[in-house]
Amino acid sequence: MRLLVTALADRYGYTVEEQVPLIVDGKVVTVFDLAIPELKIAIMYDGAHHLEWKQRKKDSSITIKMTMAGWTPARCASETMFECIRLIEGLMQKSSAGQPG
Repeated sequence: MRLLVTALADRYGYTVEEQVPLIVDGKVVTVFDLAIPELKIAIMYDGAHHLEWKQRKKDSSITIKMTMAGWTPARCASETMFECIRLIEGLMQKSSAGQPG
């Protein structure tokens, strides 16, 4: 995922950062696996433990908080990784600065 997102970001002139914390009211809510700060895209790839009910409730709360903070969530699992990549590229294309270089 990191390699694919980095290649896209390079193509459109954006940067990718790893392990970016989301801080709300002075507290760390979560740490994004990857982020594209210029577009406020938060990328998270979920493993099997995200299927557990307790984790699903936590993930839902995180998604709400990140959206309220102006971030666009791009959350995927291995089965949806390429859908997520298409989402990220679409967001880059829609950006006024997102012209391929």
